[in-house]
Amino acid sequence: MVQPLSRTRKFRMQWLVPAAALMVLAACEAPQRPTDYRERSKPTVGKETVSLTVAVPAVGAGLAGIEATKLEQFVSRFVAQGQGQITVQATDAAAGTARELLLKQGVRSGEITLTPIAAGAANTARLSYTAATVTLPDCADWSSNATFNWSNRTHANFGCATQRNLGAMVEDPADLDKAKDMGGADGEHSAGVINNYRTAPVKAPTKASTSKGATK
Repeated sequence: MVQPLSRTRKFRMQWLVPAAALMVLAACEAPQRPTDYRERSKPTVGKETVSLTVAVPAVGAGLAGIEATKLEQFVSRFVAQGQGQITVQATDAAAGTARELLLKQGVRSGEITLTPIAAGAANTARLSYTAATVTLPDCADWSSNATFNWSNRTHANFGCATQRNLGAMVEDPADLDKAKDMGGADGEHSAGVINNYRTAPVKAPTKASTSKGATK
């Protein structure tokens, strides 16, 4: 004979079934945020136009003072973060001189594009190029409950500081999206090193090396 449920057991059953159903639904629910901190706190890479207007000196002369410092900093950032080429906008008379200034700073000839303008100051040139920028993640998300975590998901701020530091330290933000291609190896130098190793005369063992294994 089946015994009827007591009032207490009925109360427990009334709450147990809905609670179990909620737990099943919560377990099947998609995560509200990416579980991988590298995607959740990924630095955002963008682009910006870097420009500099320089007073072009007379032919054969160079820049001096603050003008020389600005050009050096401009080229240094282009080498580290520049994408594409440096565009020189100037009159025909000033464009050639500005190009020579860039070549003296170490810019390759193929990295310079001259864009003549019909009218403008004869002794002024506008230099510009595209550079990568980075927007760092904001590590201020404390919405997760660190004390009650039955789903075992990582905290909302987990790994954010690491990603923020990486974005702040990288020299070229474009490397965060795609690493630079490796440079070609110097085959002639490598072959010379191997040839020197093979043709080097064999040295006779020294007295110290021959007596190491000797026993009295």
